[in-house]
Amino acid sequence: MYRGSSPMTAIYTLCLAQLKRKKLQNILTVLLIALSTLLMSTSMILLANTDNVFLDMHDKTNGSHELLLLDQGIHSPDAVRKWWSEQDDVAATPLLPYRTISKVSKDGSVISNVFVYLMDTPSEPMMVDRPLVVDGTPNIQPPPGGIWLSSSLANKQGIEIGDRLEFEHGSRTFELAVSAIVIDLPYGAPFSTSSRIWMNPEDYKGYLSTGASDSYMLGLRYEASADRSLLWEQFESSLNSPYVETKLTYEEMSSFYLILNKLIGYLMIALGATMLTIALITIGFTVSDAILTQYRSIGIIKSIGMTSNGTLAVFLMQYALLAVIAVIPGLALSGLISGFIMDGTLSNLRTGQEDAVTFQGAAMLSIGLLVLLLVSGCTYAVANKSRRIMPAQAIRYGMSEEDNARISKRPAGWIRLDRFSPAIVLAWKNIKNHQKGSWLIFIITCVTAAALSFGYTLVNSIASIDQRAGEWGYDSSHIAAIAINPASFSRDAIVDALEQDSRIRSYAWLSTVNGVVVSDPPLNINISALEGSFEDTGLTTIQGRNPQLRNEIALGVNVARQLNVGIGEHAEVYIQGVKRTFVVSGIYQAIANMSYSARISAEALQDGKGASSFNPDNAFINVNDLEQADSIAAEYDERFHNSMTIVTQKQLLDSVFKEATSLLILPMGFIALLFIAVSAIIIYSTCKIGVRKESKTYGIYKTIGLTSARIRLSILSGIACLALGGAIAGVLVGIYVLPGSIESLLHGYGIQYLPIVLDWGGIAAAAAISVIPAALGSWLSSSLIASTSPRSLIID
Repeated sequence: MYRGSSPMTAIYTLCLAQLKRKKLQNILTVLLIALSTLLMSTSMILLANTDNVFLDMHDKTNGSHELLLLDQGIHSPDAVRKWWSEQDDVAATPLLPYRTISKVSKDGSVISNVFVYLMDTPSEPMMVDRPLVVDGTPNIQPPPGGIWLSSSLANKQGIEIGDRLEFEHGSRTFELAVSAIVIDLPYGAPFSTSSRIWMNPEDYKGYLSTGASDSYMLGLRYEASADRSLLWEQFESSLNSPYVETKLTYEEMSSFYLILNKLIGYLMIALGATMLTIALITIGFTVSDAILTQYRSIGIIKSIGMTSNGTLAVFLMQYALLAVIAVIPGLALSGLISGFIMDGTLSNLRTGQEDAVTFQGAAMLSIGLLVLLLVSGCTYAVANKSRRIMPAQAIRYGMSEEDNARISKRPAGWIRLDRFSPAIVLAWKNIKNHQKGSWLIFIITCVTAAALSFGYTLVNSIASIDQRAGEWGYDSSHIAAIAINPASFSRDAIVDALEQDSRIRSYAWLSTVNGVVVSDPPLNINISALEGSFEDTGLTTIQGRNPQLRNEIALGVNVARQLNVGIGEHAEVYIQGVKRTFVVSGIYQAIANMSYSARISAEALQDGKGASSFNPDNAFINVNDLEQADSIAAEYDERFHNSMTIVTQKQLLDSVFKEATSLLILPMGFIALLFIAVSAIIIYSTCKIGVRKESKTYGIYKTIGLTSARIRLSILSGIACLALGGAIAGVLVGIYVLPGSIESLLHGYGIQYLPIVLDWGGIAAAAAISVIPAALGSWLSSSLIASTSPRSLIID
């Protein structure tokens, strides 16, 4: 047979026969490899494009590396602008006058949890941080009566060109129409609660001429970012003090543009690698099973001239060809899927159709080659066993003589099966006789349950952030009151109302000031000064406690890490230009400001003479009956609407994190569907192999009276119990182990550990869903038993 033809022709013929003989199994293998490739390639495209899209937009807008907010009157804005404009390697914006406002309405409804900077647009084109028009007519300035709105605020609130927004400033209320939507990089990140609105200079002067004086912004762009430290040393030397007003750095500006895609990308890499591992295990199992079931055939082929290398080459060619067929569509689809995900997560940076996803050809090719090499390597390692097949033994025993002797001497099982019904015996034997396949089913169900339960828990934890708000760095008080109009705001008026209201349990007042921590280099941070109890507001720490004394301070984890200080050690901080020394009483985590923040008591703002600069503009209010929180908030908001915005804390958190939840649902749902599909593919293929190997046994059972349905239900029940055990183990991994896999990514964002919210109903549903592919796969794979006569099964 083979002596008359070339070895390659024989190998090719056998490979083709294998592909034709096991069409369904080969199709399932292709799907499994394709899905693994798809997941890993999508993650690489996401990670690469996330950085590239932001960097490209930063270059297009000539974005700043630092944004100075001169709002406390400590440094002279003109002097600061003059010094930076004289530096050859620095491009700077003009001084940008602005006023802050907290109350903006659309169609009579207040846009909650938005802190707005109303900007006086320069008359000349901005060379740094220039707004890039997404929708509307590009111009140097908004027209009279018009405003430019950032894409982040417009996307989140559903605001379009022509919509009119109402602003309250002092005793004046005015309306302006949206004339353009722009990309405003420093204040355009997802989940941002601050936004810049650009006004026509005449409108700015006309509507905002009364009240407090202007504050100023100054954007700085460095030709070489390595020069930043040296320039800042020279700048602060010119001030004769540290710069102690507010500063927004490039890292802070970019962080929340990138966090979501990085989170999704890292998860996809981890789960894609897991899926590829499962694919390789499945291929190894399939090849090993093929060698065992075709042991006699391989022996015959080798006896008539086929070499050991030839038989090995048949398996290698088969699975290399399947891998090539699978990798190409997997890579192609990854661009489409990543585009869908990025359309949502990076929509704030999109200017139109020209912002297409870059396919990252080199990275995709590398992933394709890696998958091909791993599949070929796995096939070689397992198929290498075929070298040891001895033709004589294979033809006589259908296995090696050693294996035949071991099976002949195998003792009876330790379980007395005669005590159980035939259905239970059949289910047990199906698991026991196919231990490799049973372990594979257990593992794949475990991994699927882990992925589903973790994905659900992650999305649910962000959607239910109000339940563990303190561990994210937010307060968990029932109601938040935010001052919006300094001219009409009266702290005494609202305190009197709260004191006389029997429904109110407690309240505390908060003031936020800028601070500079003495370190190398100096660190600008936000400091929260509270008059009242930190514990009552729900602000928690992960080490130590919140400050109680005037000389105590609690530090965000990133501040404590940079200072390398712990509980009981000292930290020096400039507050309002005065250097103070504090004892570190606690360390906390907060995703807001990436934990570059601190907490002190209101008394700590007193100077050496006992005078206090505590000027609170926020109140945290707790009620006796939580069910009344909505109605109380609405009542107080109506009563003090001219000076404060008063809403429930849940409303504030939802306004930020509903966006994150909606953006996570698509990729996490995509991953869940992939794992369910892979689980079904593997389990169906594995069960099909088991049914074919035991067809003779099932034929005998049918001849003695067991119906096809009873046999199939018995097989199904055994596989379902096995899968249920895997699902339980997977749930424990998904909710207690996998959250740690993303904590290293969150450390840079100020989160030391991920506060998860466990919804056992949803988790149980995720576990049940992971068992369904196993039950369905085992039932469908046993259809052969119902469609074949007992005699044919025995002959097979």
